Amino acid sequence: MDYPKRIEALRGRFEEVGVDAALICHRENVAYLCGFDGSAGWLLVLPSQAVLFTDSRYTLQAEDQAPDVEVRTPEEGIQDGAVRCINDLRGRPTIAFEANVLPWRQVETLRPKLNRATLVAELDLVEKLRQVKDADELSLIRQAVAAMDAAYQATLATLRPGMRESDFALELEYAVRRAGHRESFTSIVASGPRSAMPHAQPTDRVMEPGDFLKVDCGARVGGYCSDMTRTVSVGEPADPRQAAMYQAVRAALVAVEEAIRPGATGKDMDAIARKMIGDAGFGDSCYDHGLGHAIGREVHENPRLAKRSDDVLRPGMVMTVEPGIYIGGLGGVRIEDMVYVTEDGCEVLTQTPKPEAIPCVPVATTGWGDRERT
Repeated sequence: MDYPKRIEALRGRFEEVGVDAALICHRENVAYLCGFDGSAGWLLVLPSQAVLFTDSRYTLQAEDQAPDVEVRTPEEGIQDGAVRCINDLRGRPTIAFEANVLPWRQVETLRPKLNRATLVAELDLVEKLRQVKDADELSLIRQAVAAMDAAYQATLATLRPGMRESDFALELEYAVRRAGHRESFTSIVASGPRSAMPHAQPTDRVMEPGDFLKVDCGARVGGYCSDMTRTVSVGEPADPRQAAMYQAVRAALVAVEEAIRPGATGKDMDAIARKMIGDAGFGDSCYDHGLGHAIGREVHENPRLAKRSDDVLRPGMVMTVEPGIYIGGLGGVRIEDMVYVTEDGCEVLTQTPKPEAIPCVPVATTGWGDRERT
């Protein structure tokens, strides 16, 4: 990772927002700029210097992960150490802080301690830099996608009669960790009527033949996330509407992936999916969330693909595309890919198949017993 280049890019925004320096407190932004990913760290970026403030628990880690910045572990604590450094600056500097991260109460505690400096609230100061991924970031994202593809396929093969949603979620987490990674979020595993809840958490519900099984999962590799959703039928579908729901969602997903290109807006892409799902006979009440979001160091980043999003896609952005249909009492379908925006379209990163017809997972005859749960 070229961390000095990223810090210079942040400095390049100082004149744009009218500040002399920036105080970065958001953990993922600190990691993006200097490499340090510990839970306690503030990064002060000055015109010709960058200082990382942490505590003694992280001294060795900070020196190892962030060799391009000065590391300080002040005895008075991170906050007061940063204040002392700011007070040592000449003149009357204006310091940007992350208004969406630093609590107002903490800002009001800081201000009286500053001799001459002025704190100015800014939004998305670093996040705008993070929207376009560089080659190193894209490499790690590809690895995270591949890790989740493999873990999902391996876990799907364990499906057995009597298996609970929680059993499947545990097997999925184990597959990710066995490969040396971690989940990027708590997996959504929902079956039968529960699959109609877009963000249902796994329960002890036993999956039955004919159920929808909706799985939304992701892996984290080198600090970067993946996110995918697949919906299958446990054996043959129990209701003829299930096939129509699946086909409508898949068609919408493919249409958006074919339409994505630089200059497209989030609301334009959302409208494509929403129209196709509506034309298939499923109204807005069946599809009540946005189409997708950017992803990188965090699972949910900007820009967004949504009804009211004027965000414009640019080459280098990595997005999710995840249309869905949800019908109470019957179930829900969501299919989600990750895509990389290229100069003239997009590359689909997710490699787990999404066949034209709803996948019917054959259920092995061996049951899922207490021995396997333990």
